[in-house]
Amino acid sequence: RPDRGGGPGTALAIGFALIAASLTGELFDRFRLPRISGYLFFGVVCGPYAGAILTPAMARELQIVNGVAIALIAFIAGLEINFARLRPQLRAMLTMGGVMLAIMWVSLTGLFFLAWEWLPIAPQVDRLPRLALAMLVATVTVSFSPTVTIAVITESRARGPLSELVLALVVLADLMLILLFTLSMEGVRFALGSGQAGHGILSGLAWEIFGSFAFGGIVGACFAFY
Repeated sequence: RPDRGGGPGTALAIGFALIAASLTGELFDRFRLPRISGYLFFGVVCGPYAGAILTPAMARELQIVNGVAIALIAFIAGLEINFARLRPQLRAMLTMGGVMLAIMWVSLTGLFFLAWEWLPIAPQVDRLPRLALAMLVATVTVSFSPTVTIAVITESRARGPLSELVLALVVLADLMLILLFTLSMEGVRFALGSGQAGHGILSGLAWEIFGSFAFGGIVGACFAFY
């Protein structure tokens, strides 16, 4: 059945899609736009919710490639950050990132809370669950993308204080958002009565942040030893 994906047809469709995405990136580059914009544009066009060149089953089969690519790009982002050079500016960067996140998060939380009745999620919930859900949606909406940032920096071959500052800000803001997302998820579980406040916060944070740092440190040590 074609909706199940798999087989030579899936591989052929994905292969043609990758070639076409590469050509679309080249076209965007001619107009002095980042190639990743072309990749994203073509992904939307050929995806299952627009042109339907790739079915949902085919898109699911790309999740392995997606995970490996994101992990490698995030690893490159970590390699590009020079903490020794940025250490004098670390306090200012944390302050700038924290203020920027706070302004966007509070503004979007209020906007989602007021417009919740028109959102196709759970329009009939009470005020406390609505606030918790609005906080969670705002956290996801505010999220940064180190993957896109490092892709643009690498493609443009940008080097210097500005590119280092932008990349470090994005990575630090993403770490803050991991903490905020975990707290928001616990708030939603408590507000909906599916869990107790504080349950799983420490284990979730330890796995998401410290586990990632430990894994990155081990891989970095292996590279250094090599």
